[in-house]
Amino acid sequence: MSARAAGVWLWVYLVTDDIVREAERSEQVATLRNIGEEFPNDLDNYFERMILRVPKPNHEMAQNFLVVVEELQILPLTHV
Repeated sequence: MSARAAGVWLWVYLVTDDIVREAERSEQVATLRNIGEEFPNDLDNYFERMILRVPKPNHEMAQNFLVVVEELQILPLTHV
């Protein structure tokens, strides 16, 4: 599976998870429909939205998380 396809499956999982969570809280169908319509179209925007929902006292932790996600790269192995 390519990395691009993996991102699509993660996006589908996250949308589905949000809808199921709200359905378990007995939300109305209109609310569930809005979740699907308002869900960001890509993972970067989803994670940004998720971070913006973090309570203000935890913003520094959330900003650190964004930096790690943005900069995370596999480091090359070198011979010692």
